[in-house]
Amino acid sequence: MLGFLVRPAAAEDASASDGHRVDIFVGLGISFPSDSTRTGDGKGAFLEGAYVFWPHSAVTPRLYGGLLATTPDRKTCSAVPCDVEAQIAFAGAKVRVMAPIPWVAPYLELGLGVSAGHLRTLDGTMIDTKTWGLTWHYPIALGVAFGVRHQYDVSFSYLFHPEEQQVEGAFAIGFGFAVP
Repeated sequence: MLGFLVRPAAAEDASASDGHRVDIFVGLGISFPSDSTRTGDGKGAFLEGAYVFWPHSAVTPRLYGGLLATTPDRKTCSAVPCDVEAQIAFAGAKVRVMAPIPWVAPYLELGLGVSAGHLRTLDGTMIDTKTWGLTWHYPIALGVAFGVRHQYDVSFSYLFHPEEQQVEGAFAIGFGFAVP
C-alpha cells in the first residue's frame, strides 16, 4: 500500500519525480485561545516556506519554516482584560498525505515543530499565559492542491501551542516550484 502512495501520481510525472520542490504560502493569520469557550483573537499575517521531498507522490515529507504576526482584536473580547497575540518564527517537519487524484487533490498535513518569539493569551482571570523564547507546537493543515503537478495550494494551516493555550491559524494560498 505504501508503495502505491509514494509512487508518482501519474505516468507523465515519472521523469519529474526526481528532485525536490519548494512551496511558498502567504495568508491571513489569526491567533485564538485553544479553549473554545474563551473569547478574543488576534489578526495578522502568515508566511511559510516548505522544502518538499518526493513532490509528485501522495505522501510527501517536508521541512517547513515561517513567520506569523498577529495583534489583538479587542472587538472580539467579552472579558476584560483580553489579549491574544503572536509574533513568532517557526520551523519543523511534517508529512502531507494527499489523495492521488490528478489536477485537484485534497490533503492533510501533520507534524512537530518549534516556535521562537512572543505568544500571549489573556482572557479575563481564566487564562493568563505569556511566552518569550522557544516553545513547541504541532502543525495541522487541511487543503487542496491543484494544477498539472499539484503546484498550487489553498489551505487552512494551524499551529497548536498546548502550553500557551493558543492556536495560530491561517487561510493561505501557495505556489510550488521545482529545485535541483
